[in-house]
Amino acid sequence: MEIAWRLAAKFWSKGYATEAAKAVLNYALTELNIPEIFSFTAVANTKSQRVMEKIGLHHSDDDDFDHPKLDKNSPLSRHVIYRLTDEEYLEMMNHI
Repeated sequence: MEIAWRLAAKFWSKGYATEAAKAVLNYALTELNIPEIFSFTAVANTKSQRVMEKIGLHHSDDDDFDHPKLDKNSPLSRHVIYRLTDEEYLEMMNHI
């Protein structure tokens, strides 16, 4: 199951994406019992990657991929995936 966000530029860097993503992540993993959440973005989108890190998702270079709908020469082609399992989430919550 993917978690994603899109905000108008005037709302960037105000914490809205992080707070909303935290709530969705908690609901998905504890109420809906989804076993794993992932999120992906272009390598260049460091702000979204930071949101993923803030909510506890982790990255592995092995998961990176070229987006199939983008030209390989596009600067947005290369993507990173961040993931978190329900077990990792519960462990993380137990340490807060």
